[in-house]
Amino acid sequence: MPEYWIQKATHYDGSFEIPWIFKVSDIEYGYQWWIPSDTKENEFFAEGVFGQFIYVNPVRNVIIVKTSADPMFTIHTHESIEVFRWLTYTFVE
Repeated sequence: MPEYWIQKATHYDGSFEIPWIFKVSDIEYGYQWWIPSDTKENEFFAEGVFGQFIYVNPVRNVIIVKTSADPMFTIHTHESIEVFRWLTYTFVE
């Protein structure tokens, strides 16, 4: 991947200003990646329809993949991000 594309895809710049689709409270969107607006370490993630996640924290060089199959499609985005952060901050220096 070209570096400029990665930079553009993982940082919110307001170019997708359709709030009811691309901004969910404190999570912003860019090129199929979601960006927590409270990130301090440039983290971003992809979220699948049944609870799958790919969480990336480039500052700490961490990628966490969560495979799931929640047929009720219960949204646990915030809880999952908090768990990923806890794992990252607890086990990675």
